[in-house]
Amino acid sequence: MPTPEQDRIARMLVADRCPPGEIADTLGCRAHTVLRLWPDARMTRAERTEWLTLRRRIAEMERGHDVAPKVS
Repeated sequence: MPTPEQDRIARMLVADRCPPGEIADTLGCRAHTVLRLWPDARMTRAERTEWLTLRRRIAEMERGHDVAPKVS
């Protein structure tokens, strides 16, 4: 059973439509456990596609900003 704090965090992340894997990483458990305890965490195919697109865009932006500024 999750602690009250873990439950609060999980419910907040489910409400924000975070994927089960991200929630599991935050709580330190498996995605299967998240889906069993918080079934509303299940995502539709469209939600998964949107999430993956967002993650890909973030990764692209981060790669473009990896260069450290030159100090003179």
